[in-house]
Amino acid sequence: MCDAIQCAYQLGRLDLVSALVASIGVIFAIGGIFSFINIKNSAKATAEETAQKIAHEKTEFIVNAYLQEKLPSILESYKDFIANHVEDSVANHIANAQEDKNDNK
Repeated sequence: MCDAIQCAYQLGRLDLVSALVASIGVIFAIGGIFSFINIKNSAKATAEETAQKIAHEKTEFIVNAYLQEKLPSILESYKDFIANHVEDSVANHIANAQEDKNDNK
C-alpha cells in the first residue's frame, strides 16, 4: 500500500495541492501587508489625536503657571510706564518737530 503523498503524485493531484497551498500563502501574505498598513495608519491617527490632546492640556498648564509667576512684575512695569507718561502738549511738540525735520529734507 502506498502512502498519501505517493498516491497523490501518481494520480497527478500533488501539483494541484501545491498550487492551492502556494496561492493560499500568497493571499495570506497580501492580507498581512494590507493589515499592517491599516494598523499602522490607525495607530498614527490615534497617536496624533492623543498628542494634540496632551499638548493642549500641557500648554494651558504652562501658560497659567507663567502668568501666575510673571504677571505681577509685568503689571508693575506697565504701572511705572503709565505713571511716567508723556503729556499731550509735549507729545505734540515732539511730533511737530519730527514733521518739520522731514519737511526740510
